[in-house]
Amino acid sequence: MKQVDKFFDRQNASLLIMSKRHNKNHKKLGSISERTMRRNNSIQIKRSIYLATDDPNDFTQFPNSHPNYILYGSPGRSHSADLKMRKTYNSWNNAIIDVIALSMTDFLVCTFSSNICRLAYELMQTHHMELGDATQLCHSIDIAFHEEDYSRLKFDVIIPDMKEQLKYGDVLDIFINHRNGSASLKLNQSIKQKYT
Repeated sequence: MKQVDKFFDRQNASLLIMSKRHNKNHKKLGSISERTMRRNNSIQIKRSIYLATDDPNDFTQFPNSHPNYILYGSPGRSHSADLKMRKTYNSWNNAIIDVIALSMTDFLVCTFSSNICRLAYELMQTHHMELGDATQLCHSIDIAFHEEDYSRLKFDVIIPDMKEQLKYGDVLDIFINHRNGSASLKLNQSIKQKYT
């Protein structure tokens, strides 16, 4: 689980929301290692979770609220995500460790608005031998998808809209990405001035 982007200040995601989603997924799918162990022997396996968070207090809260889990992660790495330390060598090194560890999990619950989450998700796609198609092994609790250069997209009007005073050939910019598949657009005045 990953709560907040380590390099950019993003909205904090609730540990409770993330753990509920993790529990729901675990009940539905189980874990790859659990299924493998069940095939080989009848040992009861304790669930485990890798916690990558910016709040070191989560490491003390989580075991109290989830006693049936083995908790992996490091409160020390959480301290290195502090805003004052984010661009230090130690912080970058800890972020890399978190990304690699998150990418090797059976299921990733995080925020797609986080660069760390998206990188871990992309690295999951390289583990085809262990995971198969990993596209369904991630759940984002904030946005359904992420397009990095979404704000740079420009759209040409091909059907005039007199109500909005848009003519064929006008160029529109995205100025608000609603993060649900829709966006608000505005007329690009600088391009409009070029043509008049």
